[in-house]
Amino acid sequence: MQQKTFASTLCKAMLIVLWILGATIGVRATSTEKLIYSFGPIDNNGDNPEGGLVFDKAGNLYGTTFGGGTNGRGTIYELTRTSSGWTGITLYNFCPDRVNCADGWSPIGSLIIDTTGNLFGTTYFGGNSGCSCGVVFELSPGADGWTQTVLYTFSGGDDGAKPIAGLVADSAGDLYGTTIEGGTGKKCTTGLVPGCGVVFQLAKNPSGEWTETVLHSFRGGKDGDGPAARLTLDGTGVIYGTTAGSAPGDPGTVFKLVNTKTGWKETVLYRFAGKADGNSPEADVVLDENGAVYGTTRYGGTGKCSEYGYHGCGVVFKLEHSKTGWTESVIHSFNGGSSDGSNPAAGLVIDAKGNLYGTTAEGGLTGFCGDNGCGTVFRLTPAAGGKWNKTLLHRFDDSIGDGAYPLGDVILDGAGNIYSTTQYGGSQSEGAAFEVLR
Repeated sequence: MQQKTFASTLCKAMLIVLWILGATIGVRATSTEKLIYSFGPIDNNGDNPEGGLVFDKAGNLYGTTFGGGTNGRGTIYELTRTSSGWTGITLYNFCPDRVNCADGWSPIGSLIIDTTGNLFGTTYFGGNSGCSCGVVFELSPGADGWTQTVLYTFSGGDDGAKPIAGLVADSAGDLYGTTIEGGTGKKCTTGLVPGCGVVFQLAKNPSGEWTETVLHSFRGGKDGDGPAARLTLDGTGVIYGTTAGSAPGDPGTVFKLVNTKTGWKETVLYRFAGKADGNSPEADVVLDENGAVYGTTRYGGTGKCSEYGYHGCGVVFKLEHSKTGWTESVIHSFNGGSSDGSNPAAGLVIDAKGNLYGTTAEGGLTGFCGDNGCGTVFRLTPAAGGKWNKTLLHRFDDSIGDGAYPLGDVILDGAGNIYSTTQYGGSQSEGAAFEVLR
């Protein structure tokens, strides 16, 4: 699998040069999108966010950066809206001793927040297990500031290793997530740690300690491997997710896990063929009110894109269940170029009308990002006859005042405005948070 952390086709040094050129060449104006915060070394507030954002009850936004901050190992930040715009503060800098990163470092996935304002997330590296296989952490507010607590450290064995995605929580407060490596699978050897990845649960016991249970250990092959996405829970406790695979010929799956009397049972709903149907689903799925499953693949489809041995510009897909099983249909196949996006790395969000919103990591405007493009924000609207109409809401161009290469899932506020992050771009070319106003 092409991991999100190292997937960028953009050269940071080139972006800085192009950003400087943008100051003299000019900025493509937009009436709907604006950056609300820029990351980088000036404020030492972290750089290159790969996860999305989450709201608290007061409308503040929270997220993580993969790198930067006081120790260069990533941060957790808060964005607050004021009368003059958004302001940001760093709540936590990972690896405070700069040597023993028992608290973890380089978070990739989005955070989640509970009813009392505690934040939960994962890191790709760090922990005190010796293999630097990542941790699950909690960041809690208090009278003296915020306190970080490691809830679980991955050992790189049967328990999993290298969580890329964020977490989800059930009504009891149990946490669920994935790791792209580790576990008992024997067919996967491409990663730094043996194993094909796992789905895990963390449950808090009465004494306050958290215990991990592996719900499924992927076996590779038809079972899939390399789950890189956050899980999705439906109203009955069924878990849905994706595996991204590890190579162009290992195109990934959509699966579900059901808690039965004999334990959790995994069912593969769909195995991608890696062709027009899509290849490498790196993001989570969403469900509509009828139980249909929607998601994206980073590659595959009918577009003419080609990189890293993968073909196609990615798709948005729909899975529907019938008496004969699950059937996949492609509701949009990206074509790349300036009029369309390509290579969606983030998941979708669905509104009350059934519209789907998402981003593509590349495609759109190419002037400051090379031939691959800086990425887009799009909407898909259901139409008569099972068709979908696509609207391009924004094309990033990495000029001053814009971002580039969005990887994090989007979220909607109560008015339907869209929020997320870009890995690059912004006033310091180290990433940004943005909003698209309806």
